[in-house]
Amino acid sequence: MPRLLYGNFDFEHHLTGAGAPSPDSKLGRINAELTPALIALADAEDYLWCPAPFDESHLNDLTAAGMPRPRLVTAGESLPPDLSLVPWGWSDVALKLATRTGAAVEHPPLEVVKQANCRRVAHQLETRWNCGLDGAAEICHLDELARVIEQSANFSLGWVLKARFGMSGRERHLGSGVEVETPTINWAKKRLARDGAVLFEPWVQRIDEAGLQFEIPRDGEPQLLGITPQLCDATGHYRGSRLTISAAAATAWQPAVDVGRRLAAHLQQTGYFGPLGIDAMRYCDQQGEIRIRPLQDINARLTMGRLALGFRRCLLAGEAGAWLHFPFQPVEGSEDSPWEHIRRRLPADCRIIPTSPATIGGQPPKLMHLIVAAPTESALANVERLFV
Repeated sequence: MPRLLYGNFDFEHHLTGAGAPSPDSKLGRINAELTPALIALADAEDYLWCPAPFDESHLNDLTAAGMPRPRLVTAGESLPPDLSLVPWGWSDVALKLATRTGAAVEHPPLEVVKQANCRRVAHQLETRWNCGLDGAAEICHLDELARVIEQSANFSLGWVLKARFGMSGRERHLGSGVEVETPTINWAKKRLARDGAVLFEPWVQRIDEAGLQFEIPRDGEPQLLGITPQLCDATGHYRGSRLTISAAAATAWQPAVDVGRRLAAHLQQTGYFGPLGIDAMRYCDQQGEIRIRPLQDINARLTMGRLALGFRRCLLAGEAGAWLHFPFQPVEGSEDSPWEHIRRRLPADCRIIPTSPATIGGQPPKLMHLIVAAPTESALANVERLFV
């Protein structure tokens, strides 16, 4: 059955009880700018729901690289009756779209989806399975905040507060020291009132991160689809995913994969089925020992790493590749497109394939993304340093 791909990238926002954002809001713009990337999952007979029209010229590069070209549709267009909805994540907003379009749905209970994506549940599993960060804590009352933060004197790199739901660096508050300042109190007070709890985590010395991509069927054993090493900046914000992984790196992540299989089986028992992406991290602890945090973030939905797996179709045999995200920076005084400017910065044996349009809703995107293909892993690493 053909599919209707729907990019509700503000999925965690829906889980807090908020409705769909307006198209001109920050979240609405994020949805519009990331929607073209769903082509990574598409087959030729699929449809892509577009909240805003975009310049389709970059699709020529993608199809030339071997990607299919789904039909792009916007609100008000007629759709065939035999489509099945594939959202970024299952929520009431996704189900409303299915009702409006007549698309078929097969989804786990929404309460199960909500619990699977809740950081409180992740913290409880980390505690039960003894695989979390030393010093991590759940805060359910404002008067607990000062007591927990006072203990952060043991963590010289600072700390972070996280809301129960959030993604890609959103819904978090960074801090350092043992003083509870007014912005921290105000941030925590708002989330406690809305969600009932926030999570405290010490900031640690990150070595690297990876996304573990699973698919959980209704019945049968969950399947590992792949491991996508993540590229993050110094503040932990996502800046891309590797499309390829060396045998040595895959072996290094095997302990996290083992815990991931355990998590996938656990979620299946709760009634969840569908995509599962787990963010795992290797880090140095206070004693300088290398450790793995296998359940850094649990995403019972599609993920950027899952899209990265789809973009592997663009690579030639033997190439190393990465899907990179970076802020749009117009080149003053230049008539070249941003893509031409980037091509000139790369070695001749590397190539790029744009995955974001030049304009969305008549405006250049604030965040652009592209595939870089390089002849070797070392050449790719040199290119990544230009963006991350």
